[in-house]
Amino acid sequence: MKLDSPRDFLNAAGRENACVDADQLALVNQAYRKAVSDFSHNLAGNPLFTLDALAEVATILDTGNPKDAEVRMGGDGIGDEFDFADPAEGSVADAIRNLGKSNRWAMFGDLTRVPGYAEIIADLTASLQPIIAAHGDEVISTNSFIFMSSPGAFTPYHFDAEHNILFHIAGNKKFATCPLGSPWLSPEVQEQFFATSNNMLEWNPNWLTDARVKAMEPGDAIYVPYKVPHWVENGDQVSVSLSIVWRTRECLDLDYATRFSAAMRRFGITPSYRGSFPTGVAAKSLAWRAMQRLGLK
Repeated sequence: MKLDSPRDFLNAAGRENACVDADQLALVNQAYRKAVSDFSHNLAGNPLFTLDALAEVATILDTGNPKDAEVRMGGDGIGDEFDFADPAEGSVADAIRNLGKSNRWAMFGDLTRVPGYAEIIADLTASLQPIIAAHGDEVISTNSFIFMSSPGAFTPYHFDAEHNILFHIAGNKKFATCPLGSPWLSPEVQEQFFATSNNMLEWNPNWLTDARVKAMEPGDAIYVPYKVPHWVENGDQVSVSLSIVWRTRECLDLDYATRFSAAMRRFGITPSYRGSFPTGVAAKSLAWRAMQRLGLK
């Protein structure tokens, strides 16, 4: 499939139907904040998500900034390192075209700059707004990613400080989540994240029996609440998934409360947690913001 320009296929996708049906969004609403939830979507088979189309997109997004486009080693296990691939291997577009015969993982970020994809992302984010508002929260930021993985590649065990929905579009994979809390994600590790920005987690093979493992096929989607730890194992085909993530006012307050808890620990005070999150979130969030204004960190 040779495309004269990205716009050739970006304009060819034409959406007559919503990306997610209302009854499936109801499943997200029921689970929101509380639990991982499976549902379905209508993006499977969309020509924007073929490898040829995505290699064309790489020519737009491969600016040298890893937030736009990046390639990493696929790894061989849940707790492996997630190292960047050697740039000498070639461009991101080359890596995408070679995913079937390499052990690599590729990603695009912020697809709102690319026509066609931007419309899909707008449809998805708009469909989520009523759910978030119904739970008394407010969106403060959103982002979007496309993940492309070689057969057998792993995305190692990690967490994300945001809500996440993964729309699986091509290939097959296992998406595994662990419970939110110790020992799978301890308060100390959450606090360290804000000092290091490292969201990769140490894996214990004994936790495998605690994991919720979802076998994903094209058309499957999974909602993952804020900070729920997870890992992904790709199947025997090249896979393509779209991820929509968002942070809310509640996420921000939880972040600030965790930062304040880390400050307490530095002063020799053991902060209290209820389950996965600090107690007294509102007060600790306010205290952290006051510390910031005073330059105390």
